[in-house]
Amino acid sequence: MSIGTRAWLALITVIGGIVLAPFAGAAASSRSPVAPVPRVSSYSLYGNGRWNDCTVAAMGDAEQTWNAQNGYYAGPLDPAPLLSLYRRLSPHNDGAPVQAALTAWQQAPIDGDRLTASAEVGIGRSAVESALHSGKEVLGVVALDALNALGESYAVGDMSGWTVANSPGPGLVANTHAMAIVGFGRSWLYVVIGGYVQPVSWGWWKAYGVDAWSLSLARSSTRATS
Repeated sequence: MSIGTRAWLALITVIGGIVLAPFAGAAASSRSPVAPVPRVSSYSLYGNGRWNDCTVAAMGDAEQTWNAQNGYYAGPLDPAPLLSLYRRLSPHNDGAPVQAALTAWQQAPIDGDRLTASAEVGIGRSAVESALHSGKEVLGVVALDALNALGESYAVGDMSGWTVANSPGPGLVANTHAMAIVGFGRSWLYVVIGGYVQPVSWGWWKAYGVDAWSLSLARSSTRATS
């Protein structure tokens, strides 16, 4: 099945801000593109929107991608282990730090797969492309512009085909959002947002990307293939 994209709305809680200025588009790469996994038709939200659990949701998306790449079940994970981990890391629903979540994943498998290693690679295009080319999964973190800096929630619209020019624009950055990065092309980086793969320009990623982590996974229990 082919990857679908879909307009979406997600509630993001404003918790403070810094000023972020946009950058020009990233330089072109000579690497061959890495396409999103065709066996994955959609991803799960894992409660994101109700919960500020984007970190563990992105981990679930990365694991689903890895399963599909390796011939295992290509559907979403059982949400229970991810939500249990999130509640343990964030009892007040104020978000789970990436490093803490990844450490917990290395200590205990999630739905049959264990994180064997992770490395912070930063937002450089070459580093992200290299991680994807080497067969690793990538978890990216982006800053989201605050449309309301008063501590309330606001809606983020469809990111399909976002570029720096047509994104909400620079200003106060409130909060960060974690997402699985599942492929790239000459002009686009493919990320999982709202349960579907969305293309965002390399210029957008350079302007709003905060960090990225490469993830190495291994099977820790038997699970049916599909």
